[in-house]
Amino acid sequence: MNDWQRLTSPLRRRIKQMLSRAIGRLVDPSTLLQTLQLELFKGEVLDNIEHLEGYGRTAHPPAGFEALTASLGGDRSHTVCLAAIHRQFRVRNLAQGEQVLYDDLGNVIWFKRDRILISAVDHVEVNAPTCNITSTTTHDGDMTINGDLQVNGNTTINGMLTVSQLITGQDGLAISGASGATVTGGDINADGISLKTHVHGGVQAGSDNTGGPQ
Repeated sequence: MNDWQRLTSPLRRRIKQMLSRAIGRLVDPSTLLQTLQLELFKGEVLDNIEHLEGYGRTAHPPAGFEALTASLGGDRSHTVCLAAIHRQFRVRNLAQGEQVLYDDLGNVIWFKRDRILISAVDHVEVNAPTCNITSTTTHDGDMTINGDLQVNGNTTINGMLTVSQLITGQDGLAISGASGATVTGGDINADGISLKTHVHGGVQAGSDNTGGPQ
């Protein structure tokens, strides 16, 4: 090694160490900035490496992740993680301009060119005081509503309607169809008159004269 090489060796070493690829070992997601344990060169393990993530997004990378690190001024004691990736779980074959949020279980939010695709392995939950959806919607599968339902428009039911309590119609109730209507265990009231318990007045023995229901 000549004099110039000896003179510039520390500088070259610092430049070489400024950017490094690393293998992830441990993650601590409880700190203000998520910290990682990373192995840079073989056997060079660094603890408490701050993971610099963009505002509004954070992720806990699963075991086996890889990282890109920057050592400020080439000083390993001032190393931060610029990116953490896991090539095994990355969603592939995206079209130009598409984006995906994904995890190691297969949950995916895919911003496709013509739609947003949400795919959950088990369950999707939305928690909000109010929710407004402006669209034509289709539901394939059963639906349970734990609360009141108000429909400000017409309702078409192409199947059986089962009612366990009262049916109330302010402007009357019209039922048409080959089978009519069947009420089991409940009742229908019209202007205070019960379908099940009403009585008729003006009934005369031996006559078909029957007054209206009461």
